[in-house]
Parts: sequence; C-alpha cells; structure tokens
Amino acid sequence: MNAVTVREGRAASALEDGLTEGQWLARLLPGAVVVRAFSHIQDELLVSRARKTPGVWAVAYATDATAERSRIEQVIADTGYAPVFAGSLAQSSILDPGGAAFPRLLTRAELRGLVTVNRLPEMLERFNTGALADVLHEQVRWVFPYGPTIGVPDVFEGRQAVAEHLARVARSGVRISAIRTKLESPQGAVVNARASFPTPRGVVSSSIVSIVTVRDGLIGEVREYWDTAAIR
Repeated sequence: MNAVTVREGRAASALEDGLTEGQWLARLLPGAVVVRAFSHIQDELLVSRARKTPGVWAVAYATDATAERSRIEQVIADTGYAPVFAGSLAQSSILDPGGAAFPRLLTRAELRGLVTVNRLPEMLERFNTGALADVLHEQVRWVFPYGPTIGVPDVFEGRQAVAEHLARVARSGVRISAIRTKLESPQGAVVNARASFPTPRGVVSSSIVSIVTVRDGLIGEVREYWDTAAIR
C-alpha cells in the first residue's frame, strides 16, 4: 500500500521527508527481501491494461536485493508488463505518491526516461567531484545563453568539450548545492540549484535554473541560466 496524503491538491507521501515507501517497508520487515513495484499504476487499470495490451506498458521496480533482479523481472513480465529497474529502495521515491511516475501508465522508454530524470540531482552532484563526464551523452550540448556576458562561449558540444569546460569551472572553485527538479517528464526536467562562485570580492552565491534534456539514459542537453551580474 501507499502511505499517501494530499498536499496542495496533489497526492504526496505521508512519510517523513527523505524516507521512501520501500525503505519504510524494509524497516517493518527486517531480514526480508523487499521489492517496491506496481505501486505507481492506478489499481483500476493494473489488470485491465496488462490483459488488453501485454508488454506495452511498463512497471518500475526498486530493490536492494540486486541478485534477485532477474527473478523479479520475470515475475513482472509474467503479469504482462515490461520491467524497468528504478534503483535501490533509497532511490525509489519516483514510485511513491508525489513521485514523477505516480500515478501514471507509461511505456518502457518513457519510464526509463523518468528514472533518469529522477536521478538528475544525484547525477549533477558529480560536478563537485569532477565525475560528471560519466553521465554525459556522447553528443551532449551545454548551452549558456548569457555566457558571453562574462566571457564564456554560449555553447559547448560533445562529451569531451563539455567535460573539459566543467572541469575548468570546478577547478576554479565553483560548487553547486540544493539541487532539485521540477516539471519532470520522460524527456527531462527543470532543475533548480544554488551555486557559490569565487570572485575578487569573496564568494558569491547565486541561484541556477537549468533546463535538462535526457537522452538514452544520460544527460543530452543543458540550458543553464544564472545571475551573471552577481558573479562578475
């Protein structure tokens, strides 16, 4: 079942912030293999859609028991749904009330896109450790519409060019935090964050708004906006 409440007219998890339904269930059943699945499809559609069009729609699942994944996926496939791995129980908020997949009926490609979008904060956090190249698409584009105003090209194209630029920025002391997503879709999301920039007059903090597009499970394009006047 879902621990569900309503906030501002929308379904939301009734659990404490940061705790997923899967983690909560695992606490209640210590020693058990817990799998979170089927929860993001409305119950009145769950059986009928699988019977009418088997294999078309997808079910996302999450578990810490990675050794059991093949068995879990077979069970899901046997019900008439295409399985999509959403990650560990700690990463399964996408399946909970208020999550990007709840309550939605999606194809495998759409659900895989949403899973990637759900991980965008974790992926973008790699900027601070210099490991962001691992999650960039080979043909990624990183666009800075206001970049020329502070001497930065307005676009970098290709994984190598983007990774090299972001590495230079990270080495300069720029750091990002408070990364969160809005308007999630299978194609991407709007990402809000805070950034600290070293300047001659000290460290300046500024908000960043990025429109992120995902491609093949990776970051495909980023259009990044920040307060250039504040960081000159």
